[in-house]
Amino acid sequence: MININLNNELSHALEKMAQNLHKPVEDVINEAINDKLADYQDIKAAEEILNKIESGEEHLIPWKQVKEKLYDLGN
Repeated sequence: MININLNNELSHALEKMAQNLHKPVEDVINEAINDKLADYQDIKAAEEILNKIESGEEHLIPWKQVKEKLYDLGN
């Protein structure tokens, strides 16, 4: 378990948000942290792929070519 101290402004904003959402403050905080962690993981994954593309380890396929291949699979 982690304990944090929030400034008054942030604490009041969270309490008001939780009240408006009809949720406990803890749930609002947990959801916000989960969203932030998911965003962070997405950014790291995107950076990793971008680095692979820039190094030549991965290659991009033009959208037109992808559509043609998908069309061929459907026929």
